[in-house]
Amino acid sequence: MDGGPEKRLTNRSRYDVDAAYSPDGSRIAFVSNADGNPEIYVMNPDGSGVLRLTRDTGNDVYPRWSRDGKKLIFTSGRSGGYAIYEIDM
Repeated sequence: MDGGPEKRLTNRSRYDVDAAYSPDGSRIAFVSNADGNPEIYVMNPDGSGVLRLTRDTGNDVYPRWSRDGKKLIFTSGRSGGYAIYEIDM
């Protein structure tokens, strides 16, 4: 396995972490604090088309795709304690 050179997909002033490809490879879910606190975003595999999915003052982290790519689950501290949430994609 060659691996080749790395290609940077995001270039924002805050952190972008915990990336996960959708099952079909058409989107990447990730966590960013670009808007002040950790939220869930998705983007195209080339880094374009960044879209913020969550908006809450609690930390939204650890995005994971369902096997069919129709749902995204994540962990959030939005209720005073951490719980698992789901978004239809």
